[in-house]
Amino acid sequence: MRRAELGVSGVLAMVLISLMIIIFLISYAYVTEQSRRIQALMEERYRTLSESREIARSVSSNWMYDEAARMLVLEVTNWYREPLVITGVVTVDNAGGYNVISLNTTITPGENRTLQLAMSYSPKAVFLSLAGKGPVSTAIASQKKTGEASAGIKTWSGGLLDKIYSGYVKTQYGYITIVNSSQTRIIGDLLRGELAGTNLSDSDLQKIRERDNVSITKVINIKGRTTINMTVEGTLNTTACVEGVEAYLDVSASVSLVGGGNIFSFQLYLYNYTTGSFDLIVSNTTSINNTISINYTGRIQLSNGGYIIRLSVDASQDVNLTVDVANVYAYCRFNRTIYEGYALLIGDSQVAAFYGVANGSLGARLYSVAFNVTGYSLGANSSFSLLGNQLFHAYSDGSDVVVRLFDLGNVTGGWAYLARCAGFGPTDVLAIEPLMKDGKPYLLVAGSQRYCLVDASNTTASSVNSTPTGIMIGTYDGFVAGASDYLRVYLTGINISSNKPSIFVFDGQSFSESVEIPVARPVGLAIGGGALWLMGDSGTLYMINTATKQVSIYEVVLSFIPREKGDKLERIDNKLIFIRGDSTSEYWVLELG
Repeated sequence: MRRAELGVSGVLAMVLISLMIIIFLISYAYVTEQSRRIQALMEERYRTLSESREIARSVSSNWMYDEAARMLVLEVTNWYREPLVITGVVTVDNAGGYNVISLNTTITPGENRTLQLAMSYSPKAVFLSLAGKGPVSTAIASQKKTGEASAGIKTWSGGLLDKIYSGYVKTQYGYITIVNSSQTRIIGDLLRGELAGTNLSDSDLQKIRERDNVSITKVINIKGRTTINMTVEGTLNTTACVEGVEAYLDVSASVSLVGGGNIFSFQLYLYNYTTGSFDLIVSNTTSINNTISINYTGRIQLSNGGYIIRLSVDASQDVNLTVDVANVYAYCRFNRTIYEGYALLIGDSQVAAFYGVANGSLGARLYSVAFNVTGYSLGANSSFSLLGNQLFHAYSDGSDVVVRLFDLGNVTGGWAYLARCAGFGPTDVLAIEPLMKDGKPYLLVAGSQRYCLVDASNTTASSVNSTPTGIMIGTYDGFVAGASDYLRVYLTGINISSNKPSIFVFDGQSFSESVEIPVARPVGLAIGGGALWLMGDSGTLYMINTATKQVSIYEVVLSFIPREKGDKLERIDNKLIFIRGDSTSEYWVLELG
């Protein structure tokens, strides 16, 4: 009996444990499912908010009021990737009252739509309600159209450049002198004398002499140890080159030998008229029983009216020799100034272009410089700056930041290495601005929480430093703008301690916070007249007094909302120039009061 009771008790215990396990599993599954649903709801909410924000950034609108027709005229452009629906218009009057107009108007990607709405008064402000797919919706402010602003409110005037700019666009203003080289070919008898040992026929020689460049290809059988000299000699009329202008010779020569000898040697000489002897340019010796090819291509500066090129081959056994001397041309080269004066530099990820500036207005494109570096994104891990007559480009290779320069006054042109900020590390934001310190030019390279100060006149390594605690250059999503008065550099970023957007100032020694700003995503920063001029991605313009640090909105009407990142605002004389970018060629000018 006792054993039976124990058996029943054991069974009941097992049943109870099983029930507890089942209840636990059901509860766990319920909690897991609820967590999954909550996570899914959060992800959907984040996606909806992100798309709503993207729609707001991708739609531009302006309005004007037609007094005669008592009509509100709205222009709306959809830059979003999908069709959108204008669900309503809200107008605000001068007394603060509002009126809601319901709409159901679809606008396709890239479409510009004009709406005319009957209205008995001129509104103070106009807002649009927009809807995308599903629950995605947002609202934007329509801007009062340029030329129709009320009295006392300034307006931007627009123009078009000769190039469409897209992606991150940067601008910089400065005084430059662009120098380029031009060349004139010297006409003369570039070939005379004998070609000794080449076994060329008289007809071959005559064909060569009739040309003003030399091209020889000949196979020669050499028996025994023999030295073969090929001499090409000519006289140049250097009077075509005025005094002080460089004369030079472009030369391309090669030789190939095939045979079974123990040693082949090859020499290419250029006759030096100063020393009265031949200078060895290049040579090669080999004992391999195979084909050897030696090539020379170069530019030889001339100091008098003649030149001699001599190829010499020394072989110990029979060989087949092929000699090819081609493209021997003589030139005069002289420098010319393309442009000297103030210019606005505009650059995107591929090219920096210089535009002339007169009376605060942009002129034609003067000159372009290609960065010739692939795999880099301007503003993120690449940036550029103008200091004096030199264009500087900085880019991160993942471990270091490399700085190189392009001298606009150097006729040979091309990028030259300047310095390396070793150990800078990878960065998602990179800015470079000019600075004068101790009477010398420097470049401040900064990104995230690191910076280095590069001596612009010395190819020395630059130490990498950390920004002070709480200072971050740029935003988490890659917006950064900068300005310099050459005594201080101003850069936008985040005060990590307060998580507030701010402008930080570097005085040549250290960083400090200058002022907290109401712009989360800056697209332009300029300096001049004792003020900083700041534009955010809403199109709002702010003026910041550099002495008092007072921030004020500058009342101005902009007919679009900037969509792409950049640092594209400059103060020139008493005007602001803003390069729109956004895959357009537009620029906008604001006359300051």
